[in-house]
Amino acid sequence: MSRFRRLLRPDLRALNPTIISGIVLVAALSFGLWDVGRAGNQGDYFQFWAVGRLAGTGVTDIYSAPARSALGAQINTAAEESTSVRAARAAQEWRVLQTTGTPFLYTVFGALSTGDYDLDSGAWEALGLLALIAASVGLCLAFGYSDVGALVVTALLIGTSGALVSDIRTGNVNELQVGVLAAFLVLRLRWPTPRGDVAAGALLGALIAFKPDLAPVAGFLVLLWFIDRRIGTLRRGLLGMIVGGLLAVAIGTIAWGSFQLWFDWLGSLSQLAAGPYTVASGNYSLARVILEWSGVDVSLNLAIGLGATIIAAMVRARSPSRRPGLIRSTADGGDRQTPDPTAAFGREVLTVGAAIALVLMASPLAWLHYFVLLVPLQIYLLRPGDLDGRAEPIPPILRQTAVSISVVLLAFVPLDAILGASPTADALEAIVAVALLFATAALCLAADPGAGVEAQLEAQNQPPSKPPGEPRPAEPKPRASPEPGIMPA
Repeated sequence: MSRFRRLLRPDLRALNPTIISGIVLVAALSFGLWDVGRAGNQGDYFQFWAVGRLAGTGVTDIYSAPARSALGAQINTAAEESTSVRAARAAQEWRVLQTTGTPFLYTVFGALSTGDYDLDSGAWEALGLLALIAASVGLCLAFGYSDVGALVVTALLIGTSGALVSDIRTGNVNELQVGVLAAFLVLRLRWPTPRGDVAAGALLGALIAFKPDLAPVAGFLVLLWFIDRRIGTLRRGLLGMIVGGLLAVAIGTIAWGSFQLWFDWLGSLSQLAAGPYTVASGNYSLARVILEWSGVDVSLNLAIGLGATIIAAMVRARSPSRRPGLIRSTADGGDRQTPDPTAAFGREVLTVGAAIALVLMASPLAWLHYFVLLVPLQIYLLRPGDLDGRAEPIPPILRQTAVSISVVLLAFVPLDAILGASPTADALEAIVAVALLFATAALCLAADPGAGVEAQLEAQNQPPSKPPGEPRPAEPKPRASPEPGIMPA
């Protein structure tokens, strides 16, 4: 039975005290985070919930300035007249709505609403926690961790992350995004077929339509597939993204009864970028810090520079598929592929993580809870070894140290106790953490992850290694030399 099937259908007889202790630790930490959410206002969730409930009611303007003021007053009145103390408290943050989500995002929240705010906010908090825990454990197993290791890393991340606490306290969507992103990555690893390419692409396309801050992930993946000459994967992945995105747009349009909302949403993005979101208010973007210190907006410069760094890393360590004499994969529609499927997958994970780090540094706005999106990259860089067990060009201790430092920085408490807590200090800690992860991802991406396999193929003419989780073929035993004077049969 595969590790993922054991995860879904556990054998209770295989549980040992260590695994049970890990499960209890993760559960205890989760209940602690649950209390944080219940004690907070979850203001972001309230706005998603309140606006989502307007879908299908005839309201077709939620993005203009007059509509934001009028709907804010209407929603506040309804919350104050309700029996929910939590809803009334959360509504006070939104005298004027800041509707920057897509119509599809609000449609999803409307579909998940029962009308009871206390019940719905609790269900959303539980869904977010379950999505993040499932993502962490699933990615750990996919990246080669042991069962105990997966539980330890999950406990470490949910027990120390200041970004996760912020996401739960505000009721935002980053935990759900990590869950869907993890599902995308697992699909890329476990379903390496043409249909799998389309399905994974559709999932990513729908996720981007839900919240487009992950759009650079899709763009850099397309570039990676092009640079690696995986044209079949590029075509099918891009097709899936388009189909998933269009399906999400169609769902949002039908729910609201108007396609105009999508144009209105696009127009509202300029207001978001120009909003007065300062470091003191919790905006931990590197671009924002530089703007407040120097008065110069370097968002575009950072995006270009960091993007060029990712592309340069891709090109420098082009997949071994670009070199002559290697196999041509029929499973990928005739693309030239790396002989080691885990090497190609590793490049995709690093590209996804580097793109997210770019967004956090170059975007004009990066709330603390956005940094939860770094979890997949942290788990991948912290993995115990390469996915197929061979030696790595970059010593594992380097990437593991980088992740460990980022975990300490994003916990905030250790350094705050020494340096003193302040928004500027916390912003700098978050920026150093994401910059360190970006540099490590770019370095690993630039190092050729398939060079060792290529040399092995050329020297021994062995078949490519199997994906992680599958048994390796036994090494052939050398035939004994015949004794002198005896001819072999």
